[in-house]
Amino acid sequence: MRTLLLGVLLLVSSTSLAAPRIGLLEAARLAEGYVRDHQIENSDRYLAGVSWHEVNGHPEKSCWSVMWASNEMMLDAQLVVWVCDDGKIHYQDKWA
Repeated sequence: MRTLLLGVLLLVSSTSLAAPRIGLLEAARLAEGYVRDHQIENSDRYLAGVSWHEVNGHPEKSCWSVMWASNEMMLDAQLVVWVCDDGKIHYQDKWA
């Protein structure tokens, strides 16, 4: 019984720690290209971070978030581009 429980825990943890199909550097490159190609105003922001968010079994919800923050001390001035494992890219820059 103990071995079965350990096996199930290993199986669950290994699937939740699966590597994304798109790597970190590729996600950052795709996000920058998306911003450029869609002419999203981004001149007053800096790249603040890239994070992986995974939802098991849902590649459309498993995404890299590439975030730019404002150079100015402005609230709600960040830009986030999501590069998802299913290949879709979307963004948000209006927060209020």
